Amino acid sequence: MRHNSPSDGEDKTVWNLSGRYDDDSGFFGRALVGTAFRLPTAYELYVIDPCCETGNPNLVGESSFNTELGFGFIGDRVNVELLGFYREVEDLIGITYDLPAYPDGFLVNTDGQVKVWGGEFIVNAQLSDVFSVTLDYTHTEAEEEGTDEQIQDVPRDLAKLILNARSTDGQFGGNVAVNYVGDVFDSVSGGIGRVEHGNYAVVDLSAFAYPDRDQRHRIGVRLENLFDADYATRITRVRRDADGSSYAADNLGTPLTLHATYRLSL
Repeated sequence: MRHNSPSDGEDKTVWNLSGRYDDDSGFFGRALVGTAFRLPTAYELYVIDPCCETGNPNLVGESSFNTELGFGFIGDRVNVELLGFYREVEDLIGITYDLPAYPDGFLVNTDGQVKVWGGEFIVNAQLSDVFSVTLDYTHTEAEEEGTDEQIQDVPRDLAKLILNARSTDGQFGGNVAVNYVGDVFDSVSGGIGRVEHGNYAVVDLSAFAYPDRDQRHRIGVRLENLFDADYATRITRVRRDADGSSYAADNLGTPLTLHATYRLSL
């Protein structure tokens, strides 16, 4: 149980109750029931944007009631879990354009309720002494009552595939990770409406090596977005300088990027 008392907005208390059962053969079951909340961000509370929405310091946090149920198996080389979840979310923070004083939008807590349900499937497998693989797939239906549209910023499908390799002595290794994001929408102000910006895959490649036998010196490299895919993490509204008209613009994700690291353990 946790209680939060922010300087702006109302107090919130959340609680969770969970349990797990394991048997000797490796099968297990687990369940969770509880509540959660999301406090308004500083942007949502205080933003004053000449082009777009205005913040509201009287916003209250979004709250939810959550249930989860999972079953799985833990073996010598394979771990599997199937998880289902259901959530009801209230006090949603959204934008209204019905206030004459704020024609570009004003942030409010809406009267709507969102129901979220879906499932997740996870597999971890040790293919050999060198190679292992992880597969994680999640499907989510998140719709506001009275509509059949997915709420913004919640992808319908997420998938991750990771292939790991590590030498038997641990001196070097690496992995390839493929991350897929399915349909995801943003609701853009200024009469633009819903914009879809999902359906993309990003591949990351990483490797490490210990040049010394004592493994005190570690060199690592990582290529983020290996194929330099263009994808948008968020859609925002901007205005043209010439006539002040609005259009949707992409906030692009990380392009092809090389990271190099060195670590010394004393």
